[in-house]
Amino acid sequence: MEKLENRIGCELWTKNDFDWAWSEAEDRSGGLISIWNMNVFVKTSLWDNKEMLVVNGRWLEDNGEMVIINVYAPCSFNEKAQLWDTINLVIEQNEDARICVVGDFNPIREKSERIGK
Repeated sequence: MEKLENRIGCELWTKNDFDWAWSEAEDRSGGLISIWNMNVFVKTSLWDNKEMLVVNGRWLEDNGEMVIINVYAPCSFNEKAQLWDTINLVIEQNEDARICVVGDFNPIREKSERIGK
């Protein structure tokens, strides 16, 4: 899907006061989408890769900087460690901003939880 259609956003968000960012599906990931209320948060920049979507913006209540990091973590321990290194780098580069890290971290507590490995 080249462009996420507005009607899809309207199905996820009941009012027209929203904005969003998304990254396409890759491998087993279904892609990432972040949706927010434009009366509360305004996007100033966007960056994504196959494992995370980073939205920089302003929290309108106090005009403070905010970074929302939406994560789809890999199952591989080494790839997960690299992802956390990247998340830490984003946090360090935005040290004066509020940071919100959300998403699917694919925690594996026991070996039996690994499917296909």
